[in-house]
Amino acid sequence: MNLPNKITISRICLIPIFMIILLMPPLQEVSFLGTEMALNHLLAALLFILAAATDWLDGYYARKLARNEFREISRPAS
Repeated sequence: MNLPNKITISRICLIPIFMIILLMPPLQEVSFLGTEMALNHLLAALLFILAAATDWLDGYYARKLARNEFREISRPAS
């Protein structure tokens, strides 16, 4: 298994954690950038940012490391 696939699998594993944190009853209120919000909503937002960064990262490594014929054929179609 190559690095881009490992990154993708880690992002898939973050989905249930994100949903649990997001759907929990509100925890204590925190002030972040001048906005009052529940702590679990802030954590869910940070987890979402992490997942978005891993999406970019696995795409970068997939382009950089992948040298298979299927990728060369499918690139123009995508």
